[in-house]
Amino acid sequence: MNEAQFYFYQKDYKTARHYYEQGLKKVNTYLDRDLLYYASCLWKTGGDTQQVIAILDTNIYFSSSRLTYFKGMNDSLKNEIIKTNKLFKEQKENRFYNSPEYLLLDSLYAPRKTINKVFNEVIGETYNDSTAYYIVQQKLKTIDSLNTIVVDSLIQAYGYPGGVNWAIPARIPIHFMMMYSDSKWRLKKQKFLYKELKMGHLLPYDYYLYIFSSEWLYLKYCTGETGDLTPALFFKRANKIGLSPYFIFSDLFYAINTLPRITAFYEDYKTHKTEWNCVK
Repeated sequence: MNEAQFYFYQKDYKTARHYYEQGLKKVNTYLDRDLLYYASCLWKTGGDTQQVIAILDTNIYFSSSRLTYFKGMNDSLKNEIIKTNKLFKEQKENRFYNSPEYLLLDSLYAPRKTINKVFNEVIGETYNDSTAYYIVQQKLKTIDSLNTIVVDSLIQAYGYPGGVNWAIPARIPIHFMMMYSDSKWRLKKQKFLYKELKMGHLLPYDYYLYIFSSEWLYLKYCTGETGDLTPALFFKRANKIGLSPYFIFSDLFYAINTLPRITAFYEDYKTHKTEWNCVK
C-alpha cells in the first residue's frame, strides 16, 4: 500500500492501481484511507464506476473536499454519493459511540481529561509550584495505573479495541490510554500488538508510538536527524511494520498536486526506484 501511495502522488495512477489491487488481495482488513486512494485510481484509469461508488458510499474518510480526487464526476453522482456517505457515517458513528466498548473506554479516559482541564485552566498558572505539579502528576499516575489494568483485561478478552477504520476523535480514548500506560507493560504486549498490526487492527504509526513511546523520535528518524541512519536501514525498519519510508505519517489528506511531507530519504528512493520497492 505504501508503494501504491508513492505512485499515486507521482500521478502514475495506473501503477498505483496495480499496487493497490495487489495489496488488497493480501490483507483481511482494508484501511479506508487506502480504499479512498484506490477509488481515485480506479476513477482516473477508467475502472468500474460502480466499484468506485461502492467504496465512496461507505468510506469514513470521504467528504465533499475529497471530490478533487474524482475530477469529471457529474454533479448528480457527487450529490448522491455525499448523501449516502453522510448517512452511512452517521449510523456507524452512532453505533460506535453507543457501544459498550467505547462507553467503557470513554469513562476510563474522562477523569484524566477532567484533571488535565483543571490543571491547564487553574493550576497552569502555578506550573512552577512543584508541590501542586507533583500532586497533579500523582493523581494522573494513579488513574493511568488503574486504566492499564482494565485495558489489559479488555485486550486479552477482545483484542485491540476500535480497529483502524475510525477517524479522530474515535481513536482518541484508547490511543491516549495506551500512550499513558506503563511503557514496560506495552513492551510486554509487543508480540500481541505486532499480531494486531499484521491483522490490520492497529495502525502502523500507533504501533510505533506504543513500542517506542515517542513521536519526537519518529520525526527525528524521518527527517534523518539520527546520525547512524542510512537509507537502507530506514527503509528496512519502516517497511517491517508497514510505515511508509516515503512520507511522514499524517491524518491529513493532501491535494492531488501536493506531496505529503516527505522523509529525508525520499529523493534517494525516488532516484533509485528500481532498488527501493516495498514489495520486493
